[in-house]
Amino acid sequence: MKKLLTLVCICLHGIAFAQTSQEITVEGFARVLVTPDVAVLKISIAKRDIQQNLALQKLNETSKQLLNFLHKQGFSDKQMVISEFSIQPNNNYQNNSKTYEASNSFKITFALDTKRLDYFYGRLQGQNFSDVQVDFETAISDSLQQVSNEKITALVIQNAKAKAQLIAKSLEAKVGKVKSVLRQMPVQEERILRFVASETKGDKEVVPPPPPTAFRNLSVEPIELTDSLVIVFTLE
Repeated sequence: MKKLLTLVCICLHGIAFAQTSQEITVEGFARVLVTPDVAVLKISIAKRDIQQNLALQKLNETSKQLLNFLHKQGFSDKQMVISEFSIQPNNNYQNNSKTYEASNSFKITFALDTKRLDYFYGRLQGQNFSDVQVDFETAISDSLQQVSNEKITALVIQNAKAKAQLIAKSLEAKVGKVKSVLRQMPVQEERILRFVASETKGDKEVVPPPPPTAFRNLSVEPIELTDSLVIVFTLE
């Protein structure tokens, strides 16, 4: 299980609450820092030509080559999704010319492993690909998301109860049972790093192992998850 770094705020500053003769409403808040366990690579290809069919032909050829390369690197069809296909004209009014750009993207999702990322990116740079861009981001798996949600919910409830007890004490009362709960969905923030594959020319194949890349010493930053609950307690 991934280690969760917990930051909890329990203070009266900024507390929004309502109080009647028999109940009190408080908002509990908490946030946790979760280390991502999923890597997401988005490999985009863009080809241009003065003829639309030739631009599309170039895109299909490079896409086929890239797909074969990805299979050789051990990625399965379930891990890869082809998305964001487009073909559009680009008008150059200065010289009264028109070109066409055909593009698509491969999205690859797999368990986060910096060694595998480093090796894969090094091999990708060594291939005869041009007009290729690589975007990298991290994510949280469903299993880790569930564990994180359970953790943060417990912390939110603790936070709300602590606030309610402080307010009840000032009213010379005691916090009773929970009457109702209003949930707000957690907010997830992701940090994205971008690397652009360099263009290579020629027919010679690069012999592995590839040279070190930016992924060799990649430091994965945690993702902050926040959640809040509005809880109504009875007063005794």
